[in-house]
Amino acid sequence: MPVIRPSTAFIDALRFGAQLVQGRFTVYQKGVPTQFQVPISTANFTVSRTSAQRRTGSLTAVIVPSVPPPSILPTSPSSLLAPFGNEVYCETGIGTMNTSGQVEVLTWVPMGLYAITSTSVEDSTIDLAVTVSLADRSWVISQRKFLAPYTFPATPSGNFVAEIQALLNQVWAQGTEGGPLTYRIVPTTATVPTATYNQGSDPWQAALDMAAAVGYELFFDAQGVVTGYPIPTPKTQPVQWNFTDTETAIFGAGGATGGGGSTQLEGDPYSSPTDVISVMTRTGIYNDVVVTGVGSSNAPASNTGTGQPVLAEAKDSTASSPTYVGGGMGDVPQFVSTNLVTSSVQAQAMANNDLQAALAAAWQLTVTLPPNPMFDIDDVVTVTRPRIGLNNVKMVIDSITHTVSYATLTKISGRVVL
Repeated sequence: MPVIRPSTAFIDALRFGAQLVQGRFTVYQKGVPTQFQVPISTANFTVSRTSAQRRTGSLTAVIVPSVPPPSILPTSPSSLLAPFGNEVYCETGIGTMNTSGQVEVLTWVPMGLYAITSTSVEDSTIDLAVTVSLADRSWVISQRKFLAPYTFPATPSGNFVAEIQALLNQVWAQGTEGGPLTYRIVPTTATVPTATYNQGSDPWQAALDMAAAVGYELFFDAQGVVTGYPIPTPKTQPVQWNFTDTETAIFGAGGATGGGGSTQLEGDPYSSPTDVISVMTRTGIYNDVVVTGVGSSNAPASNTGTGQPVLAEAKDSTASSPTYVGGGMGDVPQFVSTNLVTSSVQAQAMANNDLQAALAAAWQLTVTLPPNPMFDIDDVVTVTRPRIGLNNVKMVIDSITHTVSYATLTKISGRVVL
């Protein structure tokens, strides 16, 4: 779902182009907040489905020097912006002129709660530039490698939700970041497979492995909440936004033809992207996935020799599909061996998800637009660009790059929903 529900005033500020970008961030030191509002020189935030750390970023604030230095300036390892356990909650907003001639921010957009990974200060004589590099809380989990071997299941039930909470709470408790973790994971009856991770292994990767085994996405959201849900099926997802340069589709509540236009999809006359790239590729694309269970949980019973490893297959068997296994592309298989599936249901779900992702990656779109940070991974949007043959084409968002700086743009990329 979108990061925010935009107000009309916020959208109007986008439409008129000239923007005064403001930033504010709250530093949490052992859970105690300190808020700063400063003009941001530049900031970059990236959200990516394929990265272990879904949210990363950096921001640079220019401040007026003073003696002694202002409190925002990191001057020692115990300073607020030092990278040794403190967290930063970042927000950006577009400043607009009010009736008194003052700049005010209509809507603050959350860009994420982050751990500080590094900080630098540049003194150019005239002013000071403070640059902070950021990563979401999963980076902290990854940093704290297992101190001893860790075995799943670690709870009596072995339930996926209970296992993730037990693992992450244990690792998170090693530090002094603000408060206990909070969770927003869709309940499930799925249980985790039996698996042991060695001393020195990455706990966050272990959590991601368990999520993949039950067909879940797992990540920290913009508020720092551990979030998990079944991998969505883009075909059934509602459309959140309509990118189009067709005037009859975007102007007025119903457009010139009364069809609803993008106003019904939270769009407005500012829905026209500045650039659209359509890429089709066969490199790395497969249309036949075979998942085989390995490891002790899939081995034949030692006393009888009975039992077979779990096996599942998913392939493009639609004759009209351009990636049909019996068509011009041929049968291009991908063989997956894993000890994280212990049932045919799990294996089939993994095969189906892998096939869906692979086939969708054959056609990708990148849309460049004026700064608009209200989208998130898994949002489904439509793109209409008649000059390159795109007519209300659905796209599921896989990555977002949002840059806060003068005359810069936002890029969103994703797979076409066929």
